[in-house]
Amino acid sequence: MLQLLLEEPSTVGVLAEQFSVSRQAISLHVRVLEECGAIAVENQGRERVCRLEPATLAKVSAWLDPFVVLWDQRFDQLEDFLNKQEEESDESVSEQDGIHEGS
Repeated sequence: MLQLLLEEPSTVGVLAEQFSVSRQAISLHVRVLEECGAIAVENQGRERVCRLEPATLAKVSAWLDPFVVLWDQRFDQLEDFLNKQEEESDESVSEQDGIHEGS
């Protein structure tokens, strides 16, 4: 939903058309996003128009930054471990091939 609103403000009805859930479920999501300040909802006649609140999302992004760094480090460690395992496996296969060839 936030991705859709990134492109342009949208009515709740148009948002609901993009998902295979009830309009009631979309309204609940809109309410939660509005309550946490991620979006603003404005009544325009009979329609409710939703738009992103970039300042709030920037705060969330700043809060998440340390976790991004942490997970980047963890994934780098995992990649190093897996590369080492692959190298050891390749060496083991090469050694076994040498044993079988000498038999």
